Amino acid sequence: MDRSRSVLKIGNSSLSISLPRDWVVRNGIIPGQQLTIRDSADSVIEIHAKPKPSKLIAKVNANLETDMALRKVIGAYVSGASQIEVHGGNAGYVCELSRSMLSGVELADEREGSLVLEVFDNQYGKNSGEVFKRFYSLTSGMIDLAQNSCQTGKDNCDEISKRELEIDRLYILFLRNMSSKDGGNKILDILAAKLFERLADNAEILGRDPSHLHGNKKLAELVESAKYIFKIAYEAILKSSAKSADFEFIKEFLKKVNSEDSSPKNQKAEIFAIYHALEKIGEYSMDLLEIAIDNYRIEQIAESSFPLRGKPI
Repeated sequence: MDRSRSVLKIGNSSLSISLPRDWVVRNGIIPGQQLTIRDSADSVIEIHAKPKPSKLIAKVNANLETDMALRKVIGAYVSGASQIEVHGGNAGYVCELSRSMLSGVELADEREGSLVLEVFDNQYGKNSGEVFKRFYSLTSGMIDLAQNSCQTGKDNCDEISKRELEIDRLYILFLRNMSSKDGGNKILDILAAKLFERLADNAEILGRDPSHLHGNKKLAELVESAKYIFKIAYEAILKSSAKSADFEFIKEFLKKVNSEDSSPKNQKAEIFAIYHALEKIGEYSMDLLEIAIDNYRIEQIAESSFPLRGKPI
């Protein structure tokens, strides 16, 4: 059946057309999926949906050390396995740990000597922007709770830990979904996700011991600044751009953190750990700015017939 579609301009030089809805539904097409385009004749092209991959089933020996068995389950999950068969005497414990750490994983079957985990498709983690927004929301909330501990001495460790665990689950889900993605800024997106995950690890350290935060004005000011530079880094990733002033602000923050008062010889181990976490938050935020610039350059190269020269900041 012949259909008419308008050609739309995307960016400076790219053109696109929309796909018929009934064809999209019939072939199960989703955003980000790769399609095959073939020139079949003069002025004619054919668009083919790639065949869906066969079901990937992984097997894990739970008689290994628990950490090793769990790593193998996570590896199978990230690689795109739809079923993970865990066998051995420790299978029940490994499966419970796996379900607590991995999104969309449920116990589907119990066979002789083994348990089967089913991985249900989760579309949420396929959009980088949505994932990064969630990373930012959760980590900012963790820093807010650390600020609250500075002001009130309240122990917010449990709530901070819950948020950190959710970030870990989302990060692993994101890796799983990225494993089936082609093209675009896939590598940079994965690097950015890892930096967000590390930022959360260090935000968790800030609120680990509220007794060392309460009443410490200098730490309170640094924690507040840490939240601000994290916001700068997140916004840079969203816009794929960063300003010179952003780099300078983070450099000044790092100078304050690395002042003489924050050296190990002048602080208790618990306080030094907080300063070290603040330093890492600054460094990882700086790395996110660099990724934002790299994203910008890739986007410009994709829209032009020649690579840009110089470093836009």
